[in-house]
Amino acid sequence: MNIAVPEVPTLFSILARHWTVAAPVADIMFDRGESTAAFALADGTLVLAGLADGDPPEKRQHISAENGRITVAPRRRPLPPLTHVKPGEAEIHFVAYGDDFLAGTPSGQLMRINRQGETEPLACFSDDGIRCLAAAANGGVLVATEKGVRLLDTDGTLRALAGMDEPVDCLTPSPTGNQLAAAVNGRILILPMGREPNPKLDFAVQGRCRNLAWSRDGHWLAAALGKEGLAVIEITARRLQRIKNYPAPVDGVSWDGASRRLATNGAFRTIVWPVEELRKSAGIGSIETGKPCFIPATAIAMSLERPVVATGYGNGMVAMAQIGSPSEVVVKPAAGGAVTALRWSASGNELAIGTQEGDVALVAFPSYFFK
Repeated sequence: MNIAVPEVPTLFSILARHWTVAAPVADIMFDRGESTAAFALADGTLVLAGLADGDPPEKRQHISAENGRITVAPRRRPLPPLTHVKPGEAEIHFVAYGDDFLAGTPSGQLMRINRQGETEPLACFSDDGIRCLAAAANGGVLVATEKGVRLLDTDGTLRALAGMDEPVDCLTPSPTGNQLAAAVNGRILILPMGREPNPKLDFAVQGRCRNLAWSRDGHWLAAALGKEGLAVIEITARRLQRIKNYPAPVDGVSWDGASRRLATNGAFRTIVWPVEELRKSAGIGSIETGKPCFIPATAIAMSLERPVVATGYGNGMVAMAQIGSPSEVVVKPAAGGAVTALRWSASGNELAIGTQEGDVALVAFPSYFFK
């Protein structure tokens, strides 16, 4: 006789809003007011999801009168549809811009996209194309083209900042906005911005840079170099350290809010480096965090508000662990292809997830979850 076994709800099925889209997710961004999450797809589509939830976990929770245990019932209401915008025919670059988003296409189109999916053309760089975008400290946006870097101010003014002899692969301003880091064909450049007489730094690296990330205090810059591992620059010491002993490509780097720890993907577990270890060249003293996995980690996201890191794997699983703890929580079970993008909201209450097979998810954690 066949007996049906009731399905046990997972944390993902209870806390996440989950959709499936038609292309792999390449990147994720929250708007500045944290009302909307934007998912960039590999086919040039931008998908928008509102963070407001009409059926949040807090409304579905039950507190036992006997032992005080909290349980959360499955979601009852259907999910609202996503908003799809098609700025280009290939993977776009995008960034938060005021209450909206700014999208740039390889063909050179720069446009503003609001939360309703309405677009407004702002500029066209048809002769040299757009390589990447980055949010500036003053609320504007840095635009890197084939020929240089421009700054789009909040009032819409576009002005040149720096010329480049080669195309920019990655671009990011320092937290204070007085320096600009750019990866250009095997080099990482740190250039002055504004009027402060900061010297230019130029470091040679191997491999194409996949990602650049400043620490929150501006003292460190981390570069993900794919198969060549990790490079970390200590700005005041003008020194670069390389860590190459990664078993898989390093695509993601993420700092904690205290600027004391750096998390990366590229291994069979969550890798967290303390800055004391980053001053050395051995690369053997990472902080043991979470559990080992048979599948390499493909995405990483450190919370700025809590000592918590989320790690995505090649089998679609997302695990969350407190830094230095061997235990972890499976946020998303293995499914949906490799995790290609992870992003915490600034408040640390939402985690956005994207996968190779087009899974799009927003996981909202109740206020008591991290206590």
